[in-house]
Amino acid sequence: MPDLFISEEKARSGLLDAAAFLGERINSSDGHAEAMLAVVPLMLGRGDVDLAAELSNAVDDPYTRDRLLGRVASACAENDDDEYALQLADAVEDEGLRQQTFEAIGVIKAAKGQFEAAREAAALTPHPDFVFAVIADSAEAADNVDAMSAAIDAIEFPAAIVAAYHRIAVRSITAGDLEKAVAMLEKAAAAADGIEHAEERIGAVCDIAAASIDARRNDLAIRLYDSAMKEALELGNVHTDSLLAACALGFCRAGSEELSEKALDEIRDKVQMSYALLGIAREEWRRELKDTAKETLEDAFAVVESQPDHEIRDSRSRNDLMATIAVQFAGFGDTARAVSAARANLDDDQREAALGQIARILLIQNERDEIGAVVDEIETPLARVFAYAAMADLEIENGRIDEAKAFLAAAADESASIPQPQARAIAFAEIAERASAIGDAASADAAATQQIAAVAEIKDASARATALARLSNIYRDAPPPASVTVEVNNLIDKAVF
Repeated sequence: MPDLFISEEKARSGLLDAAAFLGERINSSDGHAEAMLAVVPLMLGRGDVDLAAELSNAVDDPYTRDRLLGRVASACAENDDDEYALQLADAVEDEGLRQQTFEAIGVIKAAKGQFEAAREAAALTPHPDFVFAVIADSAEAADNVDAMSAAIDAIEFPAAIVAAYHRIAVRSITAGDLEKAVAMLEKAAAAADGIEHAEERIGAVCDIAAASIDARRNDLAIRLYDSAMKEALELGNVHTDSLLAACALGFCRAGSEELSEKALDEIRDKVQMSYALLGIAREEWRRELKDTAKETLEDAFAVVESQPDHEIRDSRSRNDLMATIAVQFAGFGDTARAVSAARANLDDDQREAALGQIARILLIQNERDEIGAVVDEIETPLARVFAYAAMADLEIENGRIDEAKAFLAAAADESASIPQPQARAIAFAEIAERASAIGDAASADAAATQQIAAVAEIKDASARATALARLSNIYRDAPPPASVTVEVNNLIDKAVF
């Protein structure tokens, strides 16, 4: 068993400490690691960095230990405890993750304008180029041209030079300085020529082209996409179709239907073809070509649905795309088509998630009378809870608290019918968090009581600790109700005896 840092007395003082207490007493290496993945970020959130570091370091699973130490190190860098951040990064055992952690620290310091600290972290990794890219961006934002130039001159990896210029360009577009943005994009395009790997080079050119459209330089975008398309066709490997799909959509956004059609004609993979058509449909809708957009979206669905099993490279991506298209039908105002498209999805989770999103879109469109029928299409109670919770979020965002409470009440009714304790705990957590956020303490306490009762039924120790950690978020600033405290103390008693 790893070292223990939470005493029984401390565990009884707060829910997060109780979760950590349960988690660090799990004998299974995997279970202990899973529990700490839930606990450590919350420890950081409450500012207990030292304990978070100790809990992370005690994890037996080396990959999880290193990931958690890296996360704590990044939190220290954010809080300007740079010396401790570097110490923690150095404690990461895996060479690759250690270098990533030093790089992450450098990027954080660079983004904050703390260039010396960024360079110190960069010096500890053999590949500091992306740290210098962020230094260049931050320096340019501060009108420190010399520091920007010095940072770019220090970069050896062409992709990082592209990233530096691209970051500056995107920020300039946001600020409305399109002239500067275009100048940076042209420099990025020139630097992209030096990227060694063709797939990465073509992808970078497509990203630059997309930003050129945002900078209102469609001519530059078309030229870049044309170059990318030609090189993608020469590539002739598994990446070709996804790159051509990016070009097809880019040409459409830049106003060249002819070149868009040309790129589409070259795509062989039906999923990538469908991705491109989905993006084109959205662009047509944005241009108020609504009938055309609906036809294009139908084409997108027909293409991906027609893909025979032996051609499917990634069933998860295909099902995800089908769900996205189904939701887009709702966004285009065709609820019946949206539901029928969602029904066609063979993946249960994707199908039910899509139906939940369709219900949320109906709420956005103020088509409240249709919501019930769509939710009724969702088979599992937990998925219905997620749908109601998402709609409650929307009501909360718009200040409609009574309507949000109604959705949370419907979610509570569904939650009570869930037989599996772990799923039931998740469902009541969704309700408790939102009820607490709107100041409905009574509903939050009621849901939390149901949640902790479900937690007590969970057989898996890591799932219990994870659920308890989540519950702690609700009671960061106030004690939980007695009903919750009693159940938590019972869990602690069982762990002790």
